[in-house]
Amino acid sequence: MDETMDDKLKRAFDLFDNGNLEEAEALYDECLNEMDKGTAAYETALHMMGFTKSALGKYEEARLLYLQLREAAQSEQHTEKEQIALHQLGMVERMAGNYGKAQEYFLEEIAMLEQNNPTFHAGFAANYYEQGMILLKQHESDQAESIMKKSLLYAEKSGDPISIGCSLRGLGEISLVQERREEATDYCMQARMAFEGAGERNGVREIDELLQTE
Repeated sequence: MDETMDDKLKRAFDLFDNGNLEEAEALYDECLNEMDKGTAAYETALHMMGFTKSALGKYEEARLLYLQLREAAQSEQHTEKEQIALHQLGMVERMAGNYGKAQEYFLEEIAMLEQNNPTFHAGFAANYYEQGMILLKQHESDQAESIMKKSLLYAEKSGDPISIGCSLRGLGEISLVQERREEATDYCMQARMAFEGAGERNGVREIDELLQTE
């Protein structure tokens, strides 16, 4: 039986989820070349290609994909899609070490959330997580902890286990930098449980790696 596009996209995601990034990139590229542009499935595949390229350190290519998605959202006057693209652009810049530019995107995103989607708790949690990680990278661990706790508060309001896991992992990383080992382990184990419950294998793998650094 021929593989359907849905099957291919699922296989590409599974490759990404298992850390087979180059294979995932190649398969997403194949899918995008075969898909109709402008469809919801095409946009989802673009987002995942951006994630994959970011994970591979191909930040310029990821940046161009998310700029493309932002422009499409603006042309549609679709604020929710634009907010998502802004968040991803900020994530790319944070991963690339461009902290000032990343913060600009996250401040723009949070203003959009406050105006258009104030009850999207998972969105606020993700934004504050990224801002906390930027502060940690800039050696501002006390400020990072304060904003990461804000992220956890919104994550708990959302009830989304992946959001909760990310915020807890962030607090674990901050506690490690502050040399509060016991607290860091506690946060990390809570995060691991949240990721396990959501079936988030990447999250579990990252927590295990983080615990090994203690």
